[in-house]
Amino acid sequence: MDFIPINSIADIDPDNISIRDINKRYIDRDGNRYATRFNLQTRRVEVVRIVKTRAEAQRVSQQIKRQRLETRRAERQPVAAPDDLTERLDVPDEHTDLAPPPTLHTPDFDDLAGGDDPLAPSEPAAAGPSMQDQVFVEQHLIDEIVSHLSRCKERQQVVMNNLKNSRCFDTGGELSDLTREIDVDCWQASDNAINYHKELYGYPRSVAQYLIRLTPEERTRVDALPDDAAQMEVIRRLESRRAFEDVYQKVLSTSNRMLEMVQSVPEETAATLMAAQRQQLEDATASTEILLSEVHEKIHQIEHWKKRYA
Repeated sequence: MDFIPINSIADIDPDNISIRDINKRYIDRDGNRYATRFNLQTRRVEVVRIVKTRAEAQRVSQQIKRQRLETRRAERQPVAAPDDLTERLDVPDEHTDLAPPPTLHTPDFDDLAGGDDPLAPSEPAAAGPSMQDQVFVEQHLIDEIVSHLSRCKERQQVVMNNLKNSRCFDTGGELSDLTREIDVDCWQASDNAINYHKELYGYPRSVAQYLIRLTPEERTRVDALPDDAAQMEVIRRLESRRAFEDVYQKVLSTSNRMLEMVQSVPEETAATLMAAQRQQLEDATASTEILLSEVHEKIHQIEHWKKRYA
């Protein structure tokens, strides 16, 4: 993903960022990189700093703590001794939250695994920490999946409209059957998965009610945990991950079928179509190929998530 050049973080105004622009990334003149994310708890857009390695994140952590100490001294308040550099803070993200001071946050370094950014293709690691020392942040991936599933629905709707408007397919036959299948297996299932995620993280039911949904092996693992809080943490992970993976597999399957439909139009038939009809087919092909690429990437990230938290 390309970065948008800015002079400084002051150029990013979260209040003026729309949902469509929330995944854009920025780089200032000093080389610092930033992104925005939607905080589900505060319901506000936040500006966060991207850090690639544990070493870089620890440097940022030290800088923020020095700023906190200086702020407290300036206010002539008692200064508490800083905790361990890898303390758990407010935002579990591979980004360092750079909301207006003094509320500055640093990432949760418990979430470390291969790949510096679960939301973009990996870049070659610079000399220093290994790939295993780079940051994987679970919550950031979950937030991105929730956002991306909505975009999947929009793209599939666009492609189905392209196919219909091309007038190359019987609207009462295969196209109609595929539309109904996508509606149930992708769009409705996506809404259900997102709502289930909101339930798990916002207003969960009792542990016992979720245990019956787990496999025998998963129940054994959860039962071995010491308390409800630890059990619910694992349940959230298992259930959210499974729901998201199931939806993406359906989106992958139906999107492949959409592409097959476009490719089923014989070349000699396509050559006789009006320009507007041919454009509909070309747009359907391009949109489906982009969607398939994104879905493959998300499935790959979920597999990485499963390996990180087996």
